[in-house]
Amino acid sequence: KKDIKVNVLAPMARTRMTEELLGPMAKDLHPELVTPVVAFCASKECSVTGEVFSAGGGRVGRIFWGVTPGVHKAEISGEDIRDNIDTIMDTSEMIVASSPTDEMMMMAKAKA
Repeated sequence: KKDIKVNVLAPMARTRMTEELLGPMAKDLHPELVTPVVAFCASKECSVTGEVFSAGGGRVGRIFWGVTPGVHKAEISGEDIRDNIDTIMDTSEMIVASSPTDEMMMMAKAKA
């Protein structure tokens, strides 16, 4: 209704406190390289909402929650998890879950 967008920024930039900690990488992490992301997200040009952006050193990326199909059993045990850990960890068929509903739909599909 009001076209309000809400996004999160995970900035990577050097500060006096982190220069020593970051070592040689600090020279590339200018705080002003994060500012354009803030400006874009605050602008009317920003069409996305509910996202998390990682920004630093001139790079901008999306951080997202991915869910794998995993393994479904009516009764599951620790042994089942151990025996299927490779399937559980396999990201080849993962989805980007933008809401709990996305994961619930994946669970329903696995059960069918």
